Amino acid sequence: MLAIQEPWRNPRIATSYHPLKIHFQLVYLNDESTRVYFYVNKRIDASTWNVLFITKDIVVLEIIHPYLQHKVSIINVYNKLRTSTLNDLRQTISTLTTDHEVIVLGDFNLHYPL
Repeated sequence: MLAIQEPWRNPRIATSYHPLKIHFQLVYLNDESTRVYFYVNKRIDASTWNVLFITKDIVVLEIIHPYLQHKVSIINVYNKLRTSTLNDLRQTISTLTTDHEVIVLGDFNLHYPL
């Protein structure tokens, strides 16, 4: 699994370059301003995961282990400065159930003056 922020854009279609189509499924919100993608390895059974597109800058990949029924939510975030992304992220985390693990990753653009 790969989580990408600010992907290169293919000038002919609203998606990213995807050289390994036989190995990975590109998962993205079909909007030219989308800034977060997942590449999910095709060896992972598609019936064990689903995607929630929260905004063009927040996407959640939920995976359930097929035998243990253990669920993990992976949140991929791109935070453009002076947007509502961090508030949207806070709300997204609060809506996820607390009975499973949540992993948050991404580009937060939180630069400290020091």
